[in-house]
Amino acid sequence: MIVLLAAAVLGIAVAACGPTLRRPAHDNYAVRVEQERQQALAIAAEWERLRRLDAIAGRMRMAASGLCAETTWWSGFRLADLYSYGDFMPSASRRAGLSEVPELNVVVPGSPTARAGLKEGDSILSINGARPPRGKEAVRSLMETIVRAYRSADPSLRISVLRGVRTIDTVVTPEVACSHAVDLARSAETNAFADGVNVFVTTGMMRFATDGELAFIVGHELAHNVLGHIDATRANSLIGALLGGVIEGLTGAYGMTDTGAALGGLAFSQDFEAEADYLGLYLHARAGYDIDVAKEIWRKLAIESPANIDFALTHPTTAERFVALDVYAKEIRRKQAAGRTLAPEGLR
Repeated sequence: MIVLLAAAVLGIAVAACGPTLRRPAHDNYAVRVEQERQQALAIAAEWERLRRLDAIAGRMRMAASGLCAETTWWSGFRLADLYSYGDFMPSASRRAGLSEVPELNVVVPGSPTARAGLKEGDSILSINGARPPRGKEAVRSLMETIVRAYRSADPSLRISVLRGVRTIDTVVTPEVACSHAVDLARSAETNAFADGVNVFVTTGMMRFATDGELAFIVGHELAHNVLGHIDATRANSLIGALLGGVIEGLTGAYGMTDTGAALGGLAFSQDFEAEADYLGLYLHARAGYDIDVAKEIWRKLAIESPANIDFALTHPTTAERFVALDVYAKEIRRKQAAGRTLAPEGLR
């Protein structure tokens, strides 16, 4: 009873501070229509970002294939259907042009898929004879077919599509690429990161960086995976936690396990970042990008975060990274002039 009385008093008090303007009412149906329209625009914008990212990442992954421990095949397309965007399905997905039949929603210009004559919007009838099932498993089923082909002796994809009323049969011959896939992360943060297996680039970074700068960022993150930095950091963190636990057990100093894990994770952090810049610039050059463009990203990031110009805990400073990239670029040019293989010194 006391709680209800207190709530009533609070409600009266809050109501006394409410809005006072007499706004004209809006139509809730119009709101739902606009929500659907904005969701469809979000889908279309994501496809455009993926098209741009895949074009850059495919080029970088192929350039890295000769330096990667594990390789796969790259064809340069993505699939989507009505169920690919669960939050926006079904109305917004239909507005974006999707149906229950999977289609090529992204085809990278110049990719093996584009060279085979396929286009965005082509509906998939079959891949290597496998027809997509109806329902939510269609895209996943086709991707499993593609993976099986990539793991076989013949990675070619025999693809049959429907374009308008015309059936088109063609063969996509994929190209060798580094196995670490690159994907988009929906975040306004200006960032990119690797998890040891894959690479992720945020939408914020894509808005921030030019194509040449973005290629270097992708190369930097690929380098982390190629060089095993993520696994090494996890191992260092574990060792630190174990040592911290021993100290905690002997001294009773609470929290040493967590402190040890944090300190272990920081071990060689700046060196790993510098190594990733070094190998990343080589990948940038191997992919045919202008290596003078890469260093400009650090000036742009310095403008956004001036504190990183002369101090950084886990990474070298932006000033140091800019200067180091200039040195790395000179080494690369010397090798290019001498006709030497573009690989960083010490790469095993």
